[in-house]
Amino acid sequence: MSKTSAEKYSICHTYGRSKSVIEERIRVIEKHLKQAQDAITQFEQKILSECEQNRDCLSVLKELNALIYELVQEKQQVVKDKFEYQRKMLLLNATDHQLLQNFFDIEPNSRHITWARHIWKATKDQLIIEEDIALLQHRLISTTLIPTSDLLHKIINNINTNIQKLNDSLMESTTAYTSSNTIETLVTSKKDIIQEAIFIHQKEHEQIQTIIHTEQNKFLHQNRYMASTSEYQKRVHEAIEQRRQHMIEHANYAKYYRLSTSFNLSDRRPSTNDS
Repeated sequence: MSKTSAEKYSICHTYGRSKSVIEERIRVIEKHLKQAQDAITQFEQKILSECEQNRDCLSVLKELNALIYELVQEKQQVVKDKFEYQRKMLLLNATDHQLLQNFFDIEPNSRHITWARHIWKATKDQLIIEEDIALLQHRLISTTLIPTSDLLHKIINNINTNIQKLNDSLMESTTAYTSSNTIETLVTSKKDIIQEAIFIHQKEHEQIQTIIHTEQNKFLHQNRYMASTSEYQKRVHEAIEQRRQHMIEHANYAKYYRLSTSFNLSDRRPSTNDS
């Protein structure tokens, strides 16, 4: 699907690489993994032989090995989570394309297509706002810096950085009282900025919800007297709504993954249920 068509129907224009490319990537990764494992084994054997007569050295080596193992396990979990996320996103994107195709298989007329585009576009905009509200709500209580190109989040990052710098120097400063007041002012400013942004987003969300309801009611109102085509109209309406609900599921999965990775919310990992 072209980028222009994807934009028109609020859909991902590509959802993955060909099977052969993926299989080749897996083979390369497996090769690199084996090389790394062999190198680690050789290193361990070399160190153990050199430290065989030195108990202190062996003790330190075992402690170091435990720390390295823990670090590797942690990083492996991050990679596994990311892989699972990408796998599920491929499935969600594929389903989204199938639902769009199902809609066109019904052979909707031009008015149906226009309604569908309006409803899906409004739903997409609404879901983007919901994700940003969720991020902002977490940023109210978190000083975590998140990678972003959004101006508002850059401002929050800068405030968090300044707060951290002041906290680091507070114990050493001869003007601790002034630094403390500055921190309090920055924290208050940050909360005011975030709360105002959330308020604006909520208003935008309500306006978009009104647009969605208006478009849905318009569809039902203009087609309710067409008894001869009632079954056809019902199928069109259901196809539009099925894809809209899938868009919500798709966006929620992506949102919870971003929250869990941005704020280390291990208990908020998205479900990996494929059903």
